[in-house]
Amino acid sequence: MVLFELSYSSISSTETDGGRITDILEVSRAYNAENDISGCLFYHNNQYTQILEGDKGVIQELYSRILRDKRHYNVKLLYEGEKDERIFESWSMAFLELHSEQSVIDIKLFEENLYFFSEFTEQSTLAVNLFWEKVRQIIKK
Repeated sequence: MVLFELSYSSISSTETDGGRITDILEVSRAYNAENDISGCLFYHNNQYTQILEGDKGVIQELYSRILRDKRHYNVKLLYEGEKDERIFESWSMAFLELHSEQSVIDIKLFEENLYFFSEFTEQSTLAVNLFWEKVRQIIKK
């Protein structure tokens, strides 16, 4: 089975709090479950980066909706293309947020874990590598 993957980044239009992210995730997870989409969303310092996996038509339609969404701007496509297997298969939409008040030690530990996960993903693809690279750039800002 050939799958489609797409990764992008964007900037939040407003300060996004945990409640707003929770609302976004509830809607996204329901939609993704209905449409067999998996992926990961990362948010930190008013920046998003996301990777999506699934049927090409469904992912492209979702990305069209994302482009029109006023909750963020400067949406940049990092990569889109086909692949053979899901990397985020059991993730309907994983989410991770770093809070600015977290200690430097917490952030450093997260960063080390992130590097480990990103470098040792067995079925890594260009989209996945670009997604994790963008996550690392956002963390370092």
